[in-house]
Amino acid sequence: MQRFNLTFNGDIQPGRDRKRVRRQFAEILGIEDAARLDACFSGAPIVLCSDLDRKTAADLYHRLDQIGAAVHLTHLHGESPADGDAPPVANALPVVNASPVEGIDSGGNAEQRRAEARRRAIALERKLAGEQKAQHRARLARGRAPIHADCPNLYALAPFRVTTALRERPARARQLARRYTAGALAALLLWLAWQVAGPALAPAPPPAGPLAAAPLEDGGLALLLPDQLLLHDRAGVGETALPLAALGLSDPRAITAGAASASHFLLARSTGAHPASEINSAEINGAEISRAETGGAETNTSGAPGLFRCHLPTAVCAPHGPQDTLPTGIAVHPASGMMLQALPTAGVLRKLDASGAVVAEVERDFRASSSSSDPSSDPGTETLSGPGPRPALLARDGLLYIGSTEGPALSILRYEDGALGRQLDEVFFMAPPALEAGFQQVHTFAANNRHWWVVLAHPASGARGLYQFDARFGFERALPLPAGFVPEQLMTWGGKLLVLDPNRSALQRFGADGQPEAPLQSDLLDALTNERNGALARHAAISTGLNTLLWLLVIGCAALAALHGLRQQAFVADSLRGAEPVDYTASAANWVAKPPQRQARLRRLARLYLSASCLLLVLAVLAHISPASLAALTLLLGGPALALWLYLRSPTGHIAVLEGKLLLVDHRNVYHTGRDGRIFYRGWFLMIDDVLVYTGPSYLPAFVPSALQQHIVPLVEHGQRMGRRGLLARLIEGRHPLAQTAGILLASTLGAIALAL
Repeated sequence: MQRFNLTFNGDIQPGRDRKRVRRQFAEILGIEDAARLDACFSGAPIVLCSDLDRKTAADLYHRLDQIGAAVHLTHLHGESPADGDAPPVANALPVVNASPVEGIDSGGNAEQRRAEARRRAIALERKLAGEQKAQHRARLARGRAPIHADCPNLYALAPFRVTTALRERPARARQLARRYTAGALAALLLWLAWQVAGPALAPAPPPAGPLAAAPLEDGGLALLLPDQLLLHDRAGVGETALPLAALGLSDPRAITAGAASASHFLLARSTGAHPASEINSAEINGAEISRAETGGAETNTSGAPGLFRCHLPTAVCAPHGPQDTLPTGIAVHPASGMMLQALPTAGVLRKLDASGAVVAEVERDFRASSSSSDPSSDPGTETLSGPGPRPALLARDGLLYIGSTEGPALSILRYEDGALGRQLDEVFFMAPPALEAGFQQVHTFAANNRHWWVVLAHPASGARGLYQFDARFGFERALPLPAGFVPEQLMTWGGKLLVLDPNRSALQRFGADGQPEAPLQSDLLDALTNERNGALARHAAISTGLNTLLWLLVIGCAALAALHGLRQQAFVADSLRGAEPVDYTASAANWVAKPPQRQARLRRLARLYLSASCLLLVLAVLAHISPASLAALTLLLGGPALALWLYLRSPTGHIAVLEGKLLLVDHRNVYHTGRDGRIFYRGWFLMIDDVLVYTGPSYLPAFVPSALQQHIVPLVEHGQRMGRRGLLARLIEGRHPLAQTAGILLASTLGAIALAL
């Protein structure tokens, strides 16, 4: 490619006003320094611009020549170009053979001069391009009509120019492809990291309901949650929430009140916050209970399950009794503090004194004493001591009541040290509704001075019912429970009966005679549920937004990396040539005619599509589809409508034969000429460098097929076949209407799929 220098020695053409020439000279070259302008007109030869391509040199020479400056074009290597190679400008002065002469920009070394010359060339190219566009707009405003209908407005045409940005396009595309690839990989790594960190950072889920309940010393109520104890007053109004972590416990399963005190027994895991080895004494029951007074209770290691005695006001817990085998059923004497434990796994009934020392043990078969023999059938019945039944025990009137292994009955046992487990009687609960339903096992029970309440369960299905009996175990009635309510625990509280389902937040409440009352709803539990639901919703929104953003970044960066990789392979800087001016020869061009019926066909197609789309939307509304589906359908139908509208408004370009060369004018009114190897084709597309024209298929041609066959095909046959990647890159690079419509269709389809899913 030939390069030129533009030189000037301060001379002006005869008959021109020197002051006016100086002013216009400074405006064109952007000279603001008066001293520098004086140096340009000092008479010493200087190089105004160096290393210019043919088109830029011709344009700048022509503009300076028009204002009256006697400038000269010099070949970069000091050789005068031949007439055929000279830049084709109107009224061009003879090109002289001169070497660049150092002038006002001659200071510094060669590298600095070359960098300065390159910077000035780029700035000049941008300035000339802007002024050229302004001139085109002015010509269009004058409204000069084309020569005929198939000829473009010659005053609106812009030649294809090989700018510095185009020459650096492959290197820039390579750099951008690497950056976007790194961005896609970084976004993907962040997404993977969030998949690991997101669940770990998620807030605790709201409890479905309390796991267990126990009365407090002052007549209040304690509700056991997976991570908290909710303490209420005697009216059921919440007072405080005690975290189990403050007690050094986690993963609780049951809570039982102690003997008329502020102490409670919890089956839970130790977190090691208050290991027994660190507790020398704790004020429980108003007395000093030391390790010696706990009957030598075993030390519970961190994370191990155990039975703990906790003093709630001081938030202190210590292991109670042996820790090797844990009970699943507990009964505490309300006066003495004696504890009876059922250990179904070991088949043992154990008695502890108030300090936790074992005073008696006896073998006892608990295998059929409860309907919860399979903990997997009810997630609320799993215990820390492993699978097995959870027998209900009640120490009352000097006797021990425990669910019988023989059917819907209670076994009445003695619990004295020497007669522990000796059976005195067997009481059957003969409830006709329960017998008809097949409820043959006692799950749990509670009593007051006048009534017994028993939960009977089906041995196979686990279905349960609540029944009321009198003080002599005579059936009275079945108590109503809400649909789906599964009674897990019965507790007398303040003369009333509370029924607990771990999967329900409200406890069913009955009067002292079994009359239904309003359910007990904990305000502390409601506040905790609302708080955690809000936290979960915020976390879910953040997680969804972050996942969406990261995937959009991955897809977007990957798509851009692929696009720039395509540009890197498709564009070759050395193959580009600037378009020769056709201002004075375009009138002789033979323009290819366009079919007059093409726009009418497109408009009919658009009207038909809009009618069909409206009909589909009306049918969708009448079918009462969901709002999301309706929005997805609207987006899916709106994309092609918008693409069709854009294509109707977009120009198709022009094709002509000029002096034996192919002349292409694209949709941007940028033209280029070429012949033989400069012409590229593929399918319905013709290209010369970045100028691309779409000829259309046979059923909807953009140009008259016979004219193309007669005038254009003979020229194109000597051209080169363009690869798919090169075609796609030029469609996207030039923002061709087809590329824009394809992007709209893709975006609307993906958006519709996202809404539908």
